[in-house]
Order: sequence, then C-alpha cells, then structure tokens
Amino acid sequence: MDKITNEKWVFIVNPIAGNNYAETLIPKISDEIIKHNIDAVIETTEYHGHATKIAMAHVENGTKYIVSVGGDGTLNEIAKALLGKPDHVLGVIPAGTGNDFIQILGFPNRFDESHWDVFFQKI
Repeated sequence: MDKITNEKWVFIVNPIAGNNYAETLIPKISDEIIKHNIDAVIETTEYHGHATKIAMAHVENGTKYIVSVGGDGTLNEIAKALLGKPDHVLGVIPAGTGNDFIQILGFPNRFDESHWDVFFQKI
C-alpha cells in the first residue's frame, strides 16, 4: 500500500486498558504501521496523566496524528493535550472496558480486520 502521509504519527497505548486488552494490540498496530508505510511510533503509558505528557511532547515535536489506544480515560488525557491545536488530528482505537465515548459516536467497541484500512485512509 502507498504511503498515505509524510506526517508523523504516535500511538499512545494504555497497556492496562480493557483489562490489558490494549497491550495485546501493540503487535497489530506495529503490523499496520508497516503495512501502511507511515512514520509512526508506539508509546505506552506508565501512570495516570502520562498520556497527556506523551501527547504534549509529540505535539511540540511536530507529530500531527495522535492516536489514543485505550478507553475513555486515555482519550480524555490525550484530548487535553490537543485543546487549541487545530493542526493536529486525534485518532481513537477503542481498547477500554466500556468505550462509552466512542460508542456514543456510533463507532464499534472493538476493531475488526475491516476497520484497520478505513482507519488509515487519508481524508
């Protein structure tokens, strides 16, 4: 597949989200990064508030696509870092226990194979 963008991505994974489900997605995310030929890194959180710090550091370093891999708490932490930053894109890979926010928007609670290619489409 052709490279969809030359901009940087970060996947911020809360490894304990979804009773450790988020951590199991790391190999899949790595495979998708290679498949879609994107400039990306995967970072894991270590404590409450860490996702905000990671996201802020990546915003300061010019990362455009900031992807939350976890539940509502992880998404909330990352969103805080992106307030007032309209040139950045927030992505969500649902991996929490409830994923209330993503479900309210009408998206699936968990990705299946068909969702990955859609996720990486450049709009």
